[in-house]
Amino acid sequence: MNTPVGFQITHGQVTGINPLQAILNPSTPYETTHMLLAAYVATGFGVAAIYAIQILRGKREPYYRKGLMLAMALGAIAIPFQIFDGDLSARSLADLQPAKLAAMEGVFHTEKGAPVKIGGIVDDKTGQVLFAIEIPDGLSILARGDPHATIVGLDKYAPQDRPDPFFVHPSFDGMVGSGFFALLIGGVFWLLYFRRKRIVPENRLLLWGIVLAGPLSFVAIELGWIVTELGRQPWVIYNILRTSDAVTTAPGLGISFAIFSGIYVVLAITLIVLLLRLARSPLPKQEWPVLVSSSSEEKGGTK
Repeated sequence: MNTPVGFQITHGQVTGINPLQAILNPSTPYETTHMLLAAYVATGFGVAAIYAIQILRGKREPYYRKGLMLAMALGAIAIPFQIFDGDLSARSLADLQPAKLAAMEGVFHTEKGAPVKIGGIVDDKTGQVLFAIEIPDGLSILARGDPHATIVGLDKYAPQDRPDPFFVHPSFDGMVGSGFFALLIGGVFWLLYFRRKRIVPENRLLLWGIVLAGPLSFVAIELGWIVTELGRQPWVIYNILRTSDAVTTAPGLGISFAIFSGIYVVLAITLIVLLLRLARSPLPKQEWPVLVSSSSEEKGGTK
């Protein structure tokens, strides 16, 4: 959809279909890796947030400490690779989907030495990103490795052929910001862990940071999908099939949509209920061999 290959269109007919080439299109390595790493990041920080909440509530048993440590290990290991892959993915857009990159970064006008714009409010009428923090030449360096490189702006495309940065730019900023926040939290956690002789840190501010990083990691995934889908507009298949042409008027879609939505709502509620029941259940008892070992050590220590 983003970089369509593996087929030809001859006289309005799709011919020469190569499924393998379509699957392994130029965007596949970047997007597949990015989503897989995002899943590991969200899972790690999401689980860590649950254990952090329990510790904040005063539950400091080894069970919760070990759970927090394992979850933070997963999240902290995955997040640097995620950010690195995200950088590679954004670089690829300069060649594969320059209009999407322009919408992500709020580049309305083609320019050399384009800055990185952090935050701000997109004003479509004036073609500006108001109140943004700008890093001079930053985008040219990130996208091309050259501070004087030219970055294609939205002005290179007809108004009906370009995405709207009003939602794409803040969604991209939110995704990137969430990722770097998770990186910061993971780095501080493990820095304190090793500086304090492998003791799981219980700093309340850090624990609240972990609690926040959990849901933010899932929000980052949704923001990423907003960027990739809205950033491709007005196309369903980039430069081939418009969204307006792909809309179907087939009857019965509303019913099937409602049914599937209901199924997923029921599944979500069931999952939440089961997880809450599991979280509120008593901790598993220690195995007998462990108790024997502990008792033997205590007896040996009293002699």
